[in-house]
Amino acid sequence: MQDVVNLYNFDNELRLQYLQTIKISIKSNFAYTLAIKYDNPHIIDDTIFKNKEYYKSGIEKLKQNFNDSNEIFAIHYKKMYEESLPPIWGSVELLTFGELSKWINNLNDKDIKLIAKEYGIKFKSFLHKFVIPRKYKEYFNSDTYKLSHTLLVMKLLLNKISKNSIVNEVTELANNYKIPLNEMGLNETILKALQ
Repeated sequence: MQDVVNLYNFDNELRLQYLQTIKISIKSNFAYTLAIKYDNPHIIDDTIFKNKEYYKSGIEKLKQNFNDSNEIFAIHYKKMYEESLPPIWGSVELLTFGELSKWINNLNDKDIKLIAKEYGIKFKSFLHKFVIPRKYKEYFNSDTYKLSHTLLVMKLLLNKISKNSIVNEVTELANNYKIPLNEMGLNETILKALQ
């Protein structure tokens, strides 16, 4: 049982330290790119999305998130404006990383490439690594989820965002929670690649 608690805590701190930075960057890039390219601060044009049904359900979910939100910007916006959604910069704040991933993957390919260009990688090949449901036993020897792959993608993104090395922090975090990194696919070669 303690192993599961340690894995949970390790994963939680890893997400807080690194995934938050990545999430903020991708949300900002998504909002900025669409607002500038389409000269429209709102996500109301379904023509730039491939799956119109997902777009429609996504907008409804976004409206629900906005109506339920107690965020300061949402409260202010509801008081000041009659629109059902805030501009895209506010709307993205209401999206989980999983929802953001679906919005990005539903964009037309040109826009996906435009957003991904900032990071030098293909979005479709990495976003799912951060949003798959985590079952902590799957960390060990799993064919579907390898911590080493996710950490390498995080390193690649963080290099584009802030040029930080993550190997020392991840190693220290793993040691704090007695996480056997070698059993999770993090051998010396991977650790060197993370520097």
